[in-house]
Amino acid sequence: MFVAKMDQTRICTLDLPTEALRTLRQQHEFVCPCCHERVTLKIGRKKRPHFAHRSKTCTGTFSEGETVAHAEGKAQLYAFFQQKGLHVQLEPYLEPLQQRPDLLVEQYAVEFQCSAISSEHLYRRTAGYKQAGYVPIWIPYARHKRAGWQLVSLNQLEQQCLQYDCLPYCMAFSPEEGAFIYYNYCMQMSATMFYTYIERVNPTVQHFPFYVPKAISYEAFLQLCDVQQRMRQRSLLQRLRFSKDGVQDTILRVAYTYYGSIVNVPHYVGIYVPHAFSLPMAPIDWQLYYVVWQQQYQYCLIEQEHHFCTFSSLPPLTDQQREAVRCYAAIVEAVTRKNVPLFSAMYDKIVAHHAQN
Repeated sequence: MFVAKMDQTRICTLDLPTEALRTLRQQHEFVCPCCHERVTLKIGRKKRPHFAHRSKTCTGTFSEGETVAHAEGKAQLYAFFQQKGLHVQLEPYLEPLQQRPDLLVEQYAVEFQCSAISSEHLYRRTAGYKQAGYVPIWIPYARHKRAGWQLVSLNQLEQQCLQYDCLPYCMAFSPEEGAFIYYNYCMQMSATMFYTYIERVNPTVQHFPFYVPKAISYEAFLQLCDVQQRMRQRSLLQRLRFSKDGVQDTILRVAYTYYGSIVNVPHYVGIYVPHAFSLPMAPIDWQLYYVVWQQQYQYCLIEQEHHFCTFSSLPPLTDQQREAVRCYAAIVEAVTRKNVPLFSAMYDKIVAHHAQN
């Protein structure tokens, strides 16, 4: 950790030159601002000067043994906010919450997260910040750094940090490159695979609140959809050939009953819509159920949502799941009743509609 107390004064090792820290180490003792136990000021060659608990444990919220990447990332982000002229605190202990964000930038609680964290823990910490009036910002460590369009795997933390603005994006940070790394226009292809445009943003041109990617162009969106359709077709063939349930696969049976085979389902079954993977079944599955349900009953989803859930064996929809299904319903209606080309309907309902709102 970079912060400790010295004679009731808060000391940050990043604010003082090494020689000054050596002098203070000879003349003073330091305590943890969280648990008030004695800590040691370490000044070496490989790591930035920092404090460490003598017992290697802290009864508060500080944790020992943080990675070099995490410490370096915090230090660089701290310098970034200082250079922007913002009031920033490093590792402040918020006693009412018993939480300690990496950085507190005015009303923003910034967490640079290098290690895995459960969704429950992330949600709990986020809720704590919000209840106290802070705006939480989670910045994951940038694992992918090569710029340009590419297919990448996003782990649970990166997916939790996705921000939904037309198409999802995630802002990460690379202490090795000293830069913000954006995963822009993330179109989900499977449970973990995303096709995305990776962009490097230098801190000198980054601003705060942080830069938000511009809406994707229609031409770039078409390219994304084309990639998604190819992966969709591959997924359908794999489902047909390698399904573990064989003839007992309910989706294969439904597809066979109405379309002769899973590979013959309408081209608008198994498409990308925002939040699609929040539902507890694959997009191909619930979208096929929706299309068949519509053919059989001609019901309005808004009025008969419960009936659709019963028909497709889905539990009651959450707000996020409802948004996904309703977006899909609007696309299907545009394609089947108004003869709008699929990709045009998707762009209109996913990108243009969001931009208007």
